[in-house]
Amino acid sequence: MRWKLAIVTTTALCATSTACGGILSHGQAGAATSSRTAAALTATDAENGHRITVHVGDRVSVVLRSTYWKFAGSSDAAVFTPVGSPTVSPSPSGCVPGQGCGTVTAAFLAVAPGTAQITASRMSCGEALRCTGSAGSYRLAVTVKSSG
Repeated sequence: MRWKLAIVTTTALCATSTACGGILSHGQAGAATSSRTAAALTATDAENGHRITVHVGDRVSVVLRSTYWKFAGSSDAAVFTPVGSPTVSPSPSGCVPGQGCGTVTAAFLAVAPGTAQITASRMSCGEALRCTGSAGSYRLAVTVKSSG
C-alpha cells in the first residue's frame, strides 16, 4: 500500500491499513505515547477497497487519478467529515481530449471515534470508454480512534 505522510508535528502516529505498528508509524513500530498531534495523510487509487485507521484530528486527502471521479462524501459525517468541496486539477499537457487526465481531490477530517466509508464513482474510464466492473467505483473504509 502506498501512502504519503506529512506529519504536522507529532510524537506518535498510527495510520495503517490494519492497526498501530504498521508501515505508517512515527518512531518505533507499535510505540505509542499519550500525546500526539494531528497528521495529514494522502490516500490514492492504490487504497481502493482498503481500510485505514486514523485518529481524531487527523486530516486525510483522497487523490484519484482521473477528472471523471465524483465523490459521494462520507457515510458518517459525524465521524469523518468532508472539508470543503472536491477539487479537480486537469492535466491537459500531453492528454488526448476525453481521457480525463488529471486528478480529483477530496479532503476529510476525523472528528469523532467510529467508522465511515468514503466512496466515489465514475461512468467514463477514458476516451469514450464506459467503466466496466469495479473500475468505476472507489471505496475507502476509515476507522477513527480517539486521539489520546
